Amino acid sequence: MRLPLLLALAAAGCGFDKGGGTGGGGSDGGGIDGASAIDAASAIDSGIADSDSGVACDDLLPFAPSNFAVCDLMYVPKDLTLDVPGGYLLDTDTGVLTNPGGGRQTLMGVDIDQTDAPTIFAVFYRSFNLGSLSTLNVHGARAFALVTRQDLVVDGAMGVWASWVTDGAGGDNTAACLPGGRGKPGVLQSMGAMSGGSGGGGGGFGADGGRGAVVDGATGAVRTRAGLANGEVTLVPLRGGCRGGAGGDPASNGGPAGGAGGALQMVAGGELHVSGYVTARGGGGQGVLGPSGGGGGGGSGGGLLLEASTLTIDGQLTANGGGGGEGGRAAGDSDFGSNGHDWDGVQASGGAGGSFGGDGGPGGALAGADGEDGLVGESDASNLAGGGGGGGGVGRIHLRAIGTLTMGPASLVSPAAQ
Repeated sequence: MRLPLLLALAAAGCGFDKGGGTGGGGSDGGGIDGASAIDAASAIDSGIADSDSGVACDDLLPFAPSNFAVCDLMYVPKDLTLDVPGGYLLDTDTGVLTNPGGGRQTLMGVDIDQTDAPTIFAVFYRSFNLGSLSTLNVHGARAFALVTRQDLVVDGAMGVWASWVTDGAGGDNTAACLPGGRGKPGVLQSMGAMSGGSGGGGGGFGADGGRGAVVDGATGAVRTRAGLANGEVTLVPLRGGCRGGAGGDPASNGGPAGGAGGALQMVAGGELHVSGYVTARGGGGQGVLGPSGGGGGGGSGGGLLLEASTLTIDGQLTANGGGGGEGGRAAGDSDFGSNGHDWDGVQASGGAGGSFGGDGGPGGALAGADGEDGLVGESDASNLAGGGGGGGGVGRIHLRAIGTLTMGPASLVSPAAQ
């Protein structure tokens, strides 16, 4: 039989040492909004509900979540409210939450190791609310799990999104992506004395990425392999997507690859309500900085796992892939692919129009799950045209309602939930 949790420790506001156990000092550089770690102006309410007293850990949630046991978590009997207008930033490697004004606070949580997937940084609060004018960007090598005993409400924008070359939290984990999820990098391809770079392949996860295009006119050229669909529909283990491949690089001119969407698990013992949006988009592949380089492949979308007693979606959930970068011909920049879209099911556009290099392929989305292949450019007598990078495939979204699942008239899930 499990013993009741010692709630006094969490109520005292002690910090958590991610190496194991608790450490002194719950804040890093001051509390939220420059206040103390726990007060009326901070993000965390210090009150303890009577219903939290003397409760065995395995009774804190009415169901068993995926990927970890309730008793593996550190329960903090407080409400976590992020409602200051502007952007919050959470680093899963340090647990530091930075508010829109620059104040910082260390969230108490635990690290949960997984096999062939990233470590999860998991926090467990009484409730969570993200205000309609606030955003929460989660980054770091670890995936993120947000667990609440009661309700979890997202009225603003939240995610583990990639932004061009930067992965989302837990994205592009080596153990998860090396079997074939990452897009291959482009290579040098030649015609006589001239050479150029093929486009990088798009990353795969919930669907295949697009292939990178060949150099126009190159002898015996073949397309660059894309990352393939991989991972589990249930997001067990919890993981994000995979990066694209960099473009081929004559004179180091190839476009960098787009980053992978990250991994986010949200668990609510009460209602989980999204009226804003939650995203694990992939990053767009970049264009080139000089002649004849290949465009970078787009990163795949990541993983979103939502579990609750009652699940209500009135907003948007997205894990769209990023577009591939445009290849180059003459010196000068070519166009970047777009990051995956945050709140619709439209494919992210590939880079185009900046040079005579090949256009990047669009990323995957509800409108088409696979990333599309990059296009071949138009070489001339002086320079070969680098190939366009392939688009990243979609990620995975899994919804698990123990009771009622309600999809509102304005809701959108891209790709479709599995």
